[in-house]
Amino acid sequence: MKKTLKISEVLEYYDVPQLFTAQDTDGFNYLCLCVDVDDNGDLNYISAQLSQYQLDSFMNCDMELTYILRFAEQKGNLYIVTLIDEENVTAKPFNGRLTSKILPEKPYYYNQNVEMELA
Repeated sequence: MKKTLKISEVLEYYDVPQLFTAQDTDGFNYLCLCVDVDDNGDLNYISAQLSQYQLDSFMNCDMELTYILRFAEQKGNLYIVTLIDEENVTAKPFNGRLTSKILPEKPYYYNQNVEMELA
């Protein structure tokens, strides 16, 4: 079942949005990570539905991104996300398995003090 999410905040931007938060119409939070740009230039994101506590912990550098994605995978709360426009995305359930190709290579803690490079 597809969901429409509204982008809340772009956390990292390098030529394209790399990491952002979004919310669905029920108020659930999602953390979206760009994992691939295909041959057509389409961006592919993996997204974890997470609680406000988990989102706050991530934003405060207390929770690591791979942990969030793995935890969401165990709970069945992973989604494939596609950009619709600058404000909205669609999310459909992720039926695969998280692999090293999708996950960050090293532990990733959000650092809000790093300036984003805006293209």
